[in-house]
Amino acid sequence: MIGAVIGDIVGSRFEFCGIKTKHFDLLDPNCFFTDDTVMTAAVAKALMALGKEMISKPAENRLKIETALISQMRSFGKKYPNAGYGTRFSLWLCAKQPNPYGSFGNGSAMRVSPCALAVNSLQNALELAEISVSRLRFLTEIGAPASAMRCLSAVRNTA
Repeated sequence: MIGAVIGDIVGSRFEFCGIKTKHFDLLDPNCFFTDDTVMTAAVAKALMALGKEMISKPAENRLKIETALISQMRSFGKKYPNAGYGTRFSLWLCAKQPNPYGSFGNGSAMRVSPCALAVNSLQNALELAEISVSRLRFLTEIGAPASAMRCLSAVRNTA
């Protein structure tokens, strides 16, 4: 999760610029956290608030987990309204009923990193990752495998 946040901040000044070089200073006065960091923190807070017992049985507690995730994401989104959200996500944040909308964004691959840290089994980490993105329908067909791979990588690196 820390790596995801650092990567977000380091890469923030290059977002939408199409820069392909690997030669740059990691930190620059123009670096900042983006919507991806805000939503990653929201997922982490939701999982911590639910507690180990609840999140250790993701399939059994799916609706409660989804509700907590949506609540925290909307709360964090309103607290940090200028973090760089896309138009459709901004509308989702303000909607009376936050229905799935099928985003094309890549933030879900980053947002799952707290799922790997929250539980002690690969199966539970993957189930939490799936819950954190599927109900909200932030994934495209490309995004789902990317999110799963990010979660697998985080599990592997914490084991």
